[in-house]
Amino acid sequence: MKYLRTVDDVMTHAVISVDRLTAFKDIAEALRMWDVSALPVIAEDRRVAGVSSGGTRRFPTPGAGRSR
Repeated sequence: MKYLRTVDDVMTHAVISVDRLTAFKDIAEALRMWDVSALPVIAEDRRVAGVSSGGTRRFPTPGAGRSR
């Protein structure tokens, strides 16, 4: 039987995150320091508000991903 890789095999376990008020220069520094390509952006309610990568901020459409 072949060994199937899982997300756990390749994911980052120590999560580094930023908040909505983090300066772009600080995000760029964190990306370099931690050698990652993106960081989750955490809102005040501790939910993921979006993802920041390579100096750009991408935020989900309001209501996206919610059950109806």
